[in-house]
Amino acid sequence: MAFNDLLRQLGGIGRFQKAQVTLIILPMLLMASHNTLQNFTAAVPPHHCRPPASANLSRDGELEAWLPRDGQGRPESCLRFTSPQRGLPFPNGTEANGTEATEPCTNGWIYDNSTFPSTIVTEWDLVCSHRALRQLAQSLYMVGVLLGAIVFGHLADRLGRRKVLILSHLQMAASGTCTAFAPSFPVYCAFRLLSGMSTSGIIQVIFGAVDLPAKFVGFVAINHLGRRPAQIAALLLAGICILANGVIPQDQSTVRTSLAVLGKGCLAASFSCIFLYTGELYPTMIRQTGLGMGSTMARVGSIASPLVSMTAELFPSMPLFIYGTVPVVASTVAALLPETLGHPLPDTVQDLEDRRRGKPQRQQQEQQKQMVPLQASAQEKNGL
Repeated sequence: MAFNDLLRQLGGIGRFQKAQVTLIILPMLLMASHNTLQNFTAAVPPHHCRPPASANLSRDGELEAWLPRDGQGRPESCLRFTSPQRGLPFPNGTEANGTEATEPCTNGWIYDNSTFPSTIVTEWDLVCSHRALRQLAQSLYMVGVLLGAIVFGHLADRLGRRKVLILSHLQMAASGTCTAFAPSFPVYCAFRLLSGMSTSGIIQVIFGAVDLPAKFVGFVAINHLGRRPAQIAALLLAGICILANGVIPQDQSTVRTSLAVLGKGCLAASFSCIFLYTGELYPTMIRQTGLGMGSTMARVGSIASPLVSMTAELFPSMPLFIYGTVPVVASTVAALLPETLGHPLPDTVQDLEDRRRGKPQRQQQEQQKQMVPLQASAQEKNGL
């Protein structure tokens, strides 16, 4: 008897299952903060070179005399004059005199702390020649998510969901606290990697625990159109919106914003669909491992995404073209997957083989006859 059929005979989803799913989902509301943490802890405030220690900054105009200007009349972030230039201001805020010698910021930087009092950028000077290290921190976090999907997904199938969930929560608490007090950038990156592993472990366990109830409470589009058409449509539409944003002029902000919001919504729908769809594709005996491997492959893109964003230095719209092409290609690959709507969850690999070969309806009817009426048996037992 399939577990799906057993659950249906026991009465389906009750108050206990609903309370359990609610309590499991609550930690997910806070887990999203780890994915977006980079936007705040690695924010880059306005900055410029610190003058030499011999400079008298209390003198009027002394600081400006050391700072060359860019094309917009703003102080250069990564250069300073080798000697102070105390001439008249450059007309119309134009670029500094190119004949004056400049040098890198050998004495560090001065940051504008009005918005962000402290970030990893200001703490360890991750600017100019070290600016790539800022993206490295996020990539290492995603490496941790990838490793967690492999390790904790396998452990959840071997040791059980409860033990792995407790371990993941404890690891997240410890690594998150240590990250806040990291004394150096390498230590910070190490604890961010561990945080990524624990985040992935919690996600794997939660989705493994709720994939059966999710079959009954799926989205309207997934239940009416089917998993495969919904997934293809969401990915394709998201890719088209992103690609269109890459060719629309910057001054058409309303159109660009509308497409960005639509694309983000389609990606969110695709993300929700893929976890339900993946859980239904794999049999029960390897479902958690399958979810872990699927999440592992997804994190490869997460690891590469900060590096893809750096291609904007070569061509401003290059990241959009890359991000838009990937879901379009993924939608064509999704067309090769089987439809799972209306099919019972497979328990073994043999069940998948039977479905692929088209098992005769007569044999399915014979299995239905052999199913034990649990509720009726319970009533008879109480009557005795």
